[in-house]
Amino acid sequence: MTQRFRVLFRLLAVLLAGTLLACASRLPPIPLDLPQLFDARPLVWRATAPGGGVAYLMGSVHLTREHIDDFGSVADDAWAAAEELVVEVDVTLLSAQEMAALTASYGALAAPRTLEDELSAETWQSLVAYLDSRAIDVEKISGWKPWFVYFVIVQHELARAGFKTEEGVDRVYLDAAIAAELPITALETAASQLQTFDNLPDALEEVLLKDSLQRVDGFADEADALIEAWREGQADELEELVFQPLQEAPELQVFFDAVFFQRNRQMAGRIHQLAKDGRTRFVVVGAGHMVGDQGIPSLLAERGWRIELIGGGRREAEPAPLVATQERASE
Repeated sequence: MTQRFRVLFRLLAVLLAGTLLACASRLPPIPLDLPQLFDARPLVWRATAPGGGVAYLMGSVHLTREHIDDFGSVADDAWAAAEELVVEVDVTLLSAQEMAALTASYGALAAPRTLEDELSAETWQSLVAYLDSRAIDVEKISGWKPWFVYFVIVQHELARAGFKTEEGVDRVYLDAAIAAELPITALETAASQLQTFDNLPDALEEVLLKDSLQRVDGFADEADALIEAWREGQADELEELVFQPLQEAPELQVFFDAVFFQRNRQMAGRIHQLAKDGRTRFVVVGAGHMVGDQGIPSLLAERGWRIELIGGGRREAEPAPLVATQERASE
């Protein structure tokens, strides 16, 4: 397994799975005093539909160490123009009881099976050693599926390092929309996100868990590196972090199809349908869904949208086309 492959799985939580991070709070976090993130200049695209609707697309991260006070003038202007906020999942609609029910529905094993039954002896022993090192009772995780325990471990370790889901970009804009009484639309549901991971092949579930246990001490540094690339609006670096594993290990195609490409197509299709009313929207979706030739901006361009990269890094002052408008008429 390559280093790129290993990095991928620990950074998925930062890029992709806001719902899963919220659901996975099963182990006690140990927050530390850490430096504050002051501001960011994330990637922002202006996407204009063939019929005239506009979607400002921002790639986001689902957790950070501290509150981000400033997203830059491009993001501020786009937000000011927006008539509606669009996110992956509106987690503010989920009560603690509803989240617990969803978690049990998708993440819990059917009795009498236990997690030990699902894993090889080697992986189980590594997991027990990890839990002992964190003074965590093995009974807390024995009833959960391997893919969910992977997210529990990632969430726990990032929380120990001071990362917070409530400071994620999605939550910042959700809170702002609620305060401004701006309409909110979700492209996915919490159930659909959980189902995506629950449908992964069993062997891949164990790979996720085993790899996380082998390299647990590197979570925070890797998350910091990715968030720094996001803050600086470095599209090339983000794309490399996310998609290099697929080039090195083509057998991961099923994983990328499920977690990225199929969901990207569904979200792009939903944005396309929403734009038919001609309104202006601010869309906040995980940065991993925005970059690459199968990212949401590129998929919208294939439907006839005009796509311009207007924010991110040093390009903020000089908007330039990212993807040429396609000739094919929109569906």
